[in-house]
Amino acid sequence: MTNLIQYIAQEDPEEELKKQNKNSTFREQQEGYRYNPRNLIEKGWMRLSANKAQIAEPSNIKADLTPKPIGNTAASYKIAQNTKVNTANDAKVNNIDYSLYGDGFSKEFIDEMTNDKEYNQILNEYIIPNEGGLSDKPNDRGKLTKFGISKNTYPNEDILNLTRERANAIIYRDFYKWNGLNKLPYPIRGFVVDYGMPSSPLNAIKTVHKVLGLPPNGNIIGSATMEKLKNFSQQDYEKFLEQYKQNMLEHYNNIVKKDPTQKENLEGWLNRANRAHLGK
Repeated sequence: MTNLIQYIAQEDPEEELKKQNKNSTFREQQEGYRYNPRNLIEKGWMRLSANKAQIAEPSNIKADLTPKPIGNTAASYKIAQNTKVNTANDAKVNNIDYSLYGDGFSKEFIDEMTNDKEYNQILNEYIIPNEGGLSDKPNDRGKLTKFGISKNTYPNEDILNLTRERANAIIYRDFYKWNGLNKLPYPIRGFVVDYGMPSSPLNAIKTVHKVLGLPPNGNIIGSATMEKLKNFSQQDYEKFLEQYKQNMLEHYNNIVKKDPTQKENLEGWLNRANRAHLGK
């Protein structure tokens, strides 16, 4: 693979943003249910004006998570050359076999992910049961898919030989930490991130905003979103879950209305939506 992503934390996101190429372009893929988050990282943040990449949260409040034209809001990612961590001397450290993650992920990133208990809980409780293993359905626009990683979204990945560990790292980077999704309160984070796998992380965030009654122009989980959620009670979370679930069901039904060839996938999508539950 070329132009893979390497995790690099930035001390001053706003200053870093100013240095980025403000003329970077981005073409969002909207093909019903399958979305390419990698385009956001490699081709730049959503270009909504001629010379300025919009940083949008649904309010005039300054967001506490600021997306960069080539990065993620929870931490910055930069395009880097292929780098291997599976050398003879460092293939296994702290009982982690770094060779299973392949090229493009630093040791620091892998260590952070494997030590993120909440991510691993969400991975095992929501994503792994819902995504399953290898799939190659004729009418799946994701094409060949394994562990939720599709050939259509990741054309340079060797899907057939994709390891569980590498899939986990891709999900952590491109879905879980995308634009602050990992900052959501734990009770709702799991099913929101899980919804982002088949529908897109962007759609998952916009659905959060919709349920919270925020304007539709937002594309991050930032201060305005967190302000709405900060005093949620258990009853509030339960109400949020039911409203979010209804939006998921509506989304999947609309896909089939627009494209009847997707009807064979509808039952699985609806079952996935109905399995959504609060994390504990």
